[in-house]
Amino acid sequence: MRRSIAAFAMMLTPLAAATAQSSQPAYYGHEWMWWGPWFMLMPLLFLALIIAGVVFRVRHLWPSAHLTDRRRAMDVLDERYARGEIERDEYLKRRSDIAGA
Repeated sequence: MRRSIAAFAMMLTPLAAATAQSSQPAYYGHEWMWWGPWFMLMPLLFLALIIAGVVFRVRHLWPSAHLTDRRRAMDVLDERYARGEIERDEYLKRRSDIAGA
């Protein structure tokens, strides 16, 4: 009987040591919890940064339709003036209208 009590006590010793209160917090090993919600938002912020970079590059490489339309209108106006279809005053007036639009 004494042997079984001693054997049982020896089995409980590591368990008691494991459950004893330690000097380290209960969440030791999860230091990221100190960062709070920012740690969880970092991947989303990184993804948003990548998307913004792609959008910027696309808009930078391809001119917008508005600028293309303005250039096309200037080209048509230049051609009409070169063919003599419109006078100089009308050409200058329309050119300033297109540039201001």
